[in-house]
Amino acid sequence: MLRMPERVPLVAGVYDYVELTVASLAPLEGDEAFAPRLKMLQELPVPIRALNVFIPREIKLVGEAVDHALVERYVKSAIRRAGALGVECIVFGSGGARAVPEGFPREKAWEQLVEFLRLCAGFAQEYGILLAIEPLNKGECNILNTYL
Repeated sequence: MLRMPERVPLVAGVYDYVELTVASLAPLEGDEAFAPRLKMLQELPVPIRALNVFIPREIKLVGEAVDHALVERYVKSAIRRAGALGVECIVFGSGGARAVPEGFPREKAWEQLVEFLRLCAGFAQEYGILLAIEPLNKGECNILNTYL
């Protein structure tokens, strides 16, 4: 995984594609301000087929502090920009964003995660993007630690 898109030319000719972070798409930045970066990303010598670290820890998905309007704006922008770049898969790990606050009911946390994933699925389907759910170990996150 490359953390900075500017380093992609270093791997041109070595890798078939790169996986960047969703933050590299600056989802909360306006389209006009993002336009030069979009052009740079579109002109990279290696295609961006996957993105990870979908939701930053500052945007909570679980608990009382969830800002639904912010989450929807972020998701919609991130997926739209990913679609413009031909991204095929976005990986949802995002342990800090999905961690259940102490004392918050786990059943409610699961409901919130399902609601979030439904929101994402709707936008992702529109752009033909696969959303991969990454189970994280219990040291990284206290929910969604296994597929079983």
